[in-house]
Amino acid sequence: MRKQLILITTISLFSAHAIADDDEKTNWSRYSIFSKITEAKAAIETNASEIDDLDSRVQTNTNGIQSLQTQIDNLPSGGGTGTNTPDPQTQVNTTAIGELDTRVQSNTNGLGALTTQVQSNTTAIGNNSTLIQGNTTARAALASQIQANSDSIVGLTTDLQTLQGTVTGQGTQIGTVETDLNNLSTQVQTNANGISANSARLDTLEAAGSGGGTPTPTFIDFNLYIPTVATKDFQIINGGSCTISQQQIARTDTATGADINITETLTSGTRDCTVYSYDYVLTADALSQTSYANITLGQSYVFDQAGEILTSTMQPGSSFGFAAIATSNLTLAIIQKNTLLGIESVSVPFGNYDNCLKMHTQITSVMMNDIEQVSWICQGVGEVKKIVMDKGINQTRTYRLTNAL
Repeated sequence: MRKQLILITTISLFSAHAIADDDEKTNWSRYSIFSKITEAKAAIETNASEIDDLDSRVQTNTNGIQSLQTQIDNLPSGGGTGTNTPDPQTQVNTTAIGELDTRVQSNTNGLGALTTQVQSNTTAIGNNSTLIQGNTTARAALASQIQANSDSIVGLTTDLQTLQGTVTGQGTQIGTVETDLNNLSTQVQTNANGISANSARLDTLEAAGSGGGTPTPTFIDFNLYIPTVATKDFQIINGGSCTISQQQIARTDTATGADINITETLTSGTRDCTVYSYDYVLTADALSQTSYANITLGQSYVFDQAGEILTSTMQPGSSFGFAAIATSNLTLAIIQKNTLLGIESVSVPFGNYDNCLKMHTQITSVMMNDIEQVSWICQGVGEVKKIVMDKGINQTRTYRLTNAL
């Protein structure tokens, strides 16, 4: 039984040592465990050597006992001097046998202790094997996590490439917008040059140059240019995320003409950007603005006097305008100058229009941004196109009519 325990323990040690040799290069903690196993193996081998030595001594003692027993058996009986006096040789042999029994018992006890130690070492080896198995499982979990992290990095790389493509596309779009802005700026300059030329021609006409006289004014029925539709949609070019202007037009007739409200919503198509409101009053002589509001910002201004937008006396090349103060705050004022540049045709996505008023407008105000614009106002629908230079944000936008009902 003892030799079987030694054999089993030795096999376990060699198996554990083989496992340790495979992993100790990658895991220092496991290397430490296998070092302890190696020490246990050395102790067991020492114990085995001592057991073999005890076996030899027990065998020698056994042989000695058998020899003494043989000698005892061969002794003549009655070797003593009397009935109660034992034979001297027999007494010596009996004492030696007792001592040998004591030594055999001691050896047996020592063997038992060694067996216990072997069992303890075997248990420790089992515990170390369990710990090694735990480390192996943890290592597998770490390998899975590393693989998951690698997959995430691949996904992030793909997302980065997609984002880079989007950035490149936006850069191209910005370049296109900048080109459109340059074209619009050129158009604005051309219009400004046209205004100067018209002013020069007007001065010539008014001075009756070349022997001519002042021409007979052309009558313009501004009522034809008041919108009769209820809704209008505009495409906004270079308006940033706000690409659509939607207008709701409400008209209420009065004894002297009509009150007109236009609510304008700038939207991206999925969300509203800014909502404005404009109030006008229509009389027999003019269409005039009476208030302005930025509903999104909660700002509303009522003018202390109506400002003419269209009049019954306007003529191509002539200018007219107004100055007004907000009734809620006398420090807030607006100055607007309108010049009718001419009457011409214009094309927009919603259609082609003739006999449209081409109007140049300059607005200086503390109520809103300073603006300079050219607009085309056509019969039945009102404004169908405008180019707006917003000096407050240094931006030029173009509005083109896409629908009207």
